[in-house]
Amino acid sequence: GDLLPRNILANETTAILDWELAGFCPSFWEYARVHHHGWRTPGWDHILGRLFPGPRREKEVRTVDKILPLLQVNCSIN
Repeated sequence: GDLLPRNILANETTAILDWELAGFCPSFWEYARVHHHGWRTPGWDHILGRLFPGPRREKEVRTVDKILPLLQVNCSIN
């Protein structure tokens, strides 16, 4: 269970956190992961367009998509 008091943030922002995947990643990694094709839901492209205005950084997305399976062999990154 992830729904524990240590995972609930209630201050100026209210959120439920999943510390298992928490960490600091370079901006290109964060960008590429939210643009990952496997995570698409209806309306997601519209939201991403507002969060990341400008041309899509396709090279970064493709590069991370290529290296992710290699990382998953030894890690549990999703």
